Amino acid sequence: MAKLTGLLSFTGKLQGISAHNRRGTNAIIIKPRYGPSKKDIDTKPSYANTRRVNKEFGGRSTASKYIRDGYLALKQILDPDNLGRLNALLQAIQVLDRDNVYGQRSVALSLNRGLLEGFNLNAWHPFESMVHNPIGFTISREALKAMVTVPPLLPGVNFFPPGKHSFFRMVASLSIVPDLHYHENKYRPRESYGVLHPQVIRSEWMAVNSGSEAVSMELQMREAPPNEEFSLVLTIGIQMGTAQSTSVIQCVKYAGGGKILAVV
Repeated sequence: MAKLTGLLSFTGKLQGISAHNRRGTNAIIIKPRYGPSKKDIDTKPSYANTRRVNKEFGGRSTASKYIRDGYLALKQILDPDNLGRLNALLQAIQVLDRDNVYGQRSVALSLNRGLLEGFNLNAWHPFESMVHNPIGFTISREALKAMVTVPPLLPGVNFFPPGKHSFFRMVASLSIVPDLHYHENKYRPRESYGVLHPQVIRSEWMAVNSGSEAVSMELQMREAPPNEEFSLVLTIGIQMGTAQSTSVIQCVKYAGGGKILAVV
């Protein structure tokens, strides 16, 4: 149902068009509603290519969920296009598969790990624009563990947080992402990975105007993967906070930044 929001403005569906607000702007996006029916796409020979596209998109969506679940602790800093940018990266990885036919190409991150390293969780606030010094880290695929060392942060010297928020904290996460292969009309790992629990460490909230001393965070996965077709993903992020009371600090949505440090 369409919703009137102002003079000749609405969001929702109205006859042959739909409209929605785009996050980060005041604009209302209007799109025509058209296209073939689901039955036509599923059955007609003329939509064979569309079916291949949809299958591979489904594979990338499943891979994106595994990756995003790994940095779910940082979901409040993600920009609205985070998923779209991640899917674009995974498409570049998927097309590198030369062993399977179009429509069934694998999303094998373990064969192309370098393409994901450096991925910024918030394109509005790239991590490098906030912290000008490199983040130290070690990561072991065999031991399923990692160590992250954030250097001392000095406001206006090597630390430039976005906005005028009073507090910040650092968050590190370590997660497992399995390779996905097309099998029986869907994408999945060759063996069951069960429920994958990322390991997350958060620092204490600290005052922005005071900066921080060096912070070290050690992460250790608890579940071992069933095979070698996986990637170990290490992510670092900084959340910005505002005081709700003398004892409660609330994370500010879309503020802060983070990136994928390493994939092994």
